[in-house]
Amino acid sequence: MTAQVHETLDFQGRCYSMVSTPLSEYLTVAEDAPRFCFSGFHLARGYLGHWQILDQHLYLTDLSHTSIMGEHCEMSLGDVFPGYDERVFAHWYSGTLTLVDGELTQYRHQGFASDYQQYLLLQIYQGKLVGQRHSNDKGPT
Repeated sequence: MTAQVHETLDFQGRCYSMVSTPLSEYLTVAEDAPRFCFSGFHLARGYLGHWQILDQHLYLTDLSHTSIMGEHCEMSLGDVFPGYDERVFAHWYSGTLTLVDGELTQYRHQGFASDYQQYLLLQIYQGKLVGQRHSNDKGPT
């Protein structure tokens, strides 16, 4: 697998690249979730999300570069989450968001396998930020 394009997250006045895909948790369990198709070797999941931590809550604020059933199209947030055009509270997500917080130290041409100087790990429980720490290790991806 080719190195994947990172999703982004706005947190504490900065925009971070993420080594996490929290929407995949939702797509796994939602009965009416759209089926994103392969969108190129660099974006095998078929979508690119932009996220935000606001008032200690995780929100999905944008989707782009989507492909449905093999046809390229742009899809709005409201297309995936009807009635939510500006942001969606990610109540479905519990886990660690891994944010890149340093320079690239080793490029690997596979998924999110590249290494960086440092990471910011955000602990999320049911969409709420419950902890954070810096690490030299990205942890589970």
